[in-house]
Amino acid sequence: MRSGVKTVEQLSNEIWLTSETRPGDWEAWVEAAGCPTLRANRTLRFDHFFVTLQAVSDALGFGIGPFPTLEADCASGRLQTPFPELRSLGSTYYALISHDADKPIHMRAFIDWLQSVSADIETSPGS
Repeated sequence: MRSGVKTVEQLSNEIWLTSETRPGDWEAWVEAAGCPTLRANRTLRFDHFFVTLQAVSDALGFGIGPFPTLEADCASGRLQTPFPELRSLGSTYYALISHDADKPIHMRAFIDWLQSVSADIETSPGS
């Protein structure tokens, strides 16, 4: 494993890479890891998640992000998940529509699609 990190607590000695577009990701993850007060001694913040992702790929530090976005890179070995058993739920999104609103076919199709995608996410490993 890169940097010899074997425990979550050891991450405090590593550089944490963060993004302006995904504030709170590290805080949510360390909370899920059972170490809510853990902080990095050094962080690098980038303006966008994909710049942060490139910094992780370039071995500038440890990053965090949504697994569906990172899954292919992890499967290919380009990135690794040092603690695969630990995942935070991340952001929650809601589709809102008035109960009395007309629901044209395209809206019903979108709602059906959202429900099927969210069901897939809820039943995927590590959710």
